[in-house]
Order: sequence, then structure tokens, then C-alpha cells
Amino acid sequence: DRPTEGNITLTGSDMNDLIARDRHALSRRIQYVFQDPISSLNPRKLIRETLAAPLRYLRGLSGDALNQRMAELMDAVNLRPEFLDRYPHEFSGGQAQRVGIARALAAEPEIVVLDEPVSALDVSVQAQVLNLLADLKKKFGLTYVFISHDLSVVEAVSDRVAVMYFGRVVEQAKGRALFDKPRHPYTRLLLDSAPVPGKRGLTVEDASAELPDPLSPPPGCAFAPRCPRAQDDCVAKVPDAHYGLENHDAACFHPLNPVTSA
Repeated sequence: DRPTEGNITLTGSDMNDLIARDRHALSRRIQYVFQDPISSLNPRKLIRETLAAPLRYLRGLSGDALNQRMAELMDAVNLRPEFLDRYPHEFSGGQAQRVGIARALAAEPEIVVLDEPVSALDVSVQAQVLNLLADLKKKFGLTYVFISHDLSVVEAVSDRVAVMYFGRVVEQAKGRALFDKPRHPYTRLLLDSAPVPGKRGLTVEDASAELPDPLSPPPGCAFAPRCPRAQDDCVAKVPDAHYGLENHDAACFHPLNPVTSA
């Protein structure tokens, strides 16, 4: 569906215009890796068929060139070529996610959107997949849009972080700056609530704090009912982003670690 308002541009081009000119243009430039590695693969198709589809329709490959490229993709994600002739149910979660990554790479995209790509995996396998993603990013010059609820994972993979609450970005900054000096109280709550080895205790939120109603959003900041710093202006109107040094932005009237623009 077309958006009701606004637009999204990619390297200066409107996405709707790109699709109007070539319906495959967006698929060549942006690909996705999904949360559940097994269910994201067609259980009735061999991995060979799954990888062949984007190579045929988006890259126009066939014959020996197609087979060679599939073998290269399997090697890139550290899977043996003979795995091409297996079905998804024959793979572990980590192996299936590697296939999902290979499928995304088949289009030779500029951007890969990763939606909770390791949340369904064991911790040891998570580390392997994250290391693989880091290697592929360097090898192919990729940009990742990495979506996750796990702050330890976000900290490990992200150059720049955006924190969302109730559908709005409430803070964004370079990864290290956001973790060292968060400016939005919600970001601080997330960091204090995350289990960290060696950390003696976790912050417990007041049980009386209420979540906003998505069908009847509040007129002010959605986090105000839960925020220890909330004042009258917070419940009266939605705060815009307050820009700070080094593009550290926070949508908060009373931010933590306040800074002034240079």
C-alpha cells in the first residue's frame, strides 16, 4: 500500500518512484532477514530452489553461473555446498538463519534489514551469527538496519542506535555515546533493566506505572506516566527532538545528561 503521507528516499530517490519504474528495483537494493529462521524458509523447497529464485529474477542468472553463485553464497555464510540439496527441517536454527542471510545476499543489496535475527537462537549460536554478520558487512560493504530488543546485541553490532517508544524515536546517537550517556529516561530504564554480568542489581519499575492506550494516545509524551522526571509540559504536548553534540538527539523536555549544541 502507498503511504497516507510522507515519503521515504533512498540515496536521493523516492521509493515509490523506484518501484513505479522497476518493480524489482527495491528488492535489489533492500533485503530482509527474519526473526524465525525455520518458518522464513519454504518447507517444501530445497535450499537450492530458495537461493535460485532471487538469483534468477533479480540478477538474471542461469545455468553454470547460477550454480556457481549459489556455491559462493553458501561459502560466504560458512555452509557446505551439499547443503543446497536439503530441506529446511534438516537444519538447526543457526544453519537455517545462515541460509536466510545467504538468500538476502543473493540480490546483492545495499541495505539489509535484520528483524531480531538472533533472538530465536541459543546464546552460543547468537555469537557465531553476529560475528558472521560483522564479517559480511565488511566484505560486501553492507548497511544494516538491525531491529532488536536485546541491548547487549545492539551494543555489539551497531554504529548508531535509535530507541523507539510507542511508535516514536525518542533517542538516537552513536552507539557508544548512547550507552555511556543516555539522554532519554526511557533509554536509561532499558539500560538499568538489562541483565549484565557482574551487575549487582536491576532497576525495578514502579508497579503503578501505566502503559499508554494505543487506541487513545495521550496528548503529551507517551512515556510521561512512567517517567520520574515528568512535569506539566510533558503531559501537555509531545516533545520534539532536542539536538546535542555529535548528533545525540533526545525527544525529551527534561533530558538526562543535558548538552548544548556546539
